[in-house]
Amino acid sequence: MLALAWFAERLVGRLLAGVRARLDQGAGEGAGGSLLIRLALDLVLLAVFVVTYIAIFLALYQGHEPSRV
Repeated sequence: MLALAWFAERLVGRLLAGVRARLDQGAGEGAGGSLLIRLALDLVLLAVFVVTYIAIFLALYQGHEPSRV
């Protein structure tokens, strides 16, 4: 589950690489806004990791057998 969540995070990270590259090129202009956008991108990647992990867990978890009966 961790490996799949890591893979999903990396995939989204590659999709957002262009945005991060543009932020790195214009780093001298508005450093405060740039830092906030980078933080937001990192939080998005963290959210992708957590949501993927939880989705895989819920897809695989069958529950407590006596409570299903």
